[in-house]
Amino acid sequence: WCHAYFKEILVASWIFVDFKVDDRKTFHKLSSTCANPGNFSLSGLTCRVKSLVGITQSAKTIFLPLLILCTALIGFSCSRNGAKVSEIRAGYITGEIYSLPFAVARDKGIFSDHGFESIKEVTFDSGVEIMGAFSAGELNIGYVSIDTVVTFLARKMADVRIVAQVNSAGLCLAIRKELDVDDLSGLIGRRIAVPGISTSEGFLLYMACKKKDISMDEIEIVLMKPADMIGAILSQRIDGFVAAEPLPSIAVREGYAKILFSSREILKDFPHHVVVADTGFCANHPGLVRKYISAHVTALKYIEKHPYEFRDIARIQTGFDDEILSTSLNNIFFSSELNWRYLKEYLDFLQSSGVIAQGSDDYIIKRLTDNKFLRKIRD
Repeated sequence: WCHAYFKEILVASWIFVDFKVDDRKTFHKLSSTCANPGNFSLSGLTCRVKSLVGITQSAKTIFLPLLILCTALIGFSCSRNGAKVSEIRAGYITGEIYSLPFAVARDKGIFSDHGFESIKEVTFDSGVEIMGAFSAGELNIGYVSIDTVVTFLARKMADVRIVAQVNSAGLCLAIRKELDVDDLSGLIGRRIAVPGISTSEGFLLYMACKKKDISMDEIEIVLMKPADMIGAILSQRIDGFVAAEPLPSIAVREGYAKILFSSREILKDFPHHVVVADTGFCANHPGLVRKYISAHVTALKYIEKHPYEFRDIARIQTGFDDEILSTSLNNIFFSSELNWRYLKEYLDFLQSSGVIAQGSDDYIIKRLTDNKFLRKIRD
């Protein structure tokens, strides 16, 4: 109630305050008192008391307590909600393989074992939607691809930290089944689809070409949504595509394609999907983040030690059959440890492609990565 009407109350009271809506709705301590000019922050708002000069003493007496009361109520509400373990909001893409560690932690009681009464699940149709929810202050934790995280951070559209990895590998280059090609050089002059040049898929194609001393200009790159790739390869509008599992495995099972290579061969340790946390949430609730990541690490260990039980959870969570899951999971390596070298090389690739500004890689790495939670868990 306070958050919805706070601005209207102040405007109606004729108090000279500037408002700026932040991307995050995280409660911050007041940096100055309401009785003096200066800046202070609160949930979803950054305010600056410009001046109290010219306001009558009676107005100060009436309206300043109102300002302080509203601020105190919002602070109480935010701090109280933030302290609840059950209030953690975790987001992932519906039916996606790369959010399976969350399903394992939920279904096998791992979250409960780590002290969480419940985790509020928020499902999305894409990683872009997940990052948009972080921008709006609607998520604390999320499972998302590294390229989407980097894009949002580079454009300063969200303020998050990578607190753990979900998986490396998971990408494949699939080509038309009838093509007599067994090497990347056989694709020179052919049409290969990727979701975008700056995506992990685009980076895989770039690294594969680099290892074979082939220029990407020698391959006709087509930008295409993953959902359209199988239809395009079936109609021979493209000769192949780079995509994340399970799409390549589905194309192979249906008899439309064959795998030329997977990212396990080219970029085995490249961080494909990661766990990210809102920066303010990390600062205000480091203990909760640490417990969450501990649960995540435990879930990954369960996946490794109980492959058959994990397959049952995966089948229910994703809706894919055993054949698709088997071939897909063979190309995915679940691990909480993020490979920094490949992340730096990916940022160099984005700079050379003009996707991010030159010299911004150090800024992104400093803003993006926070391995203190994993380090404390290991210690």
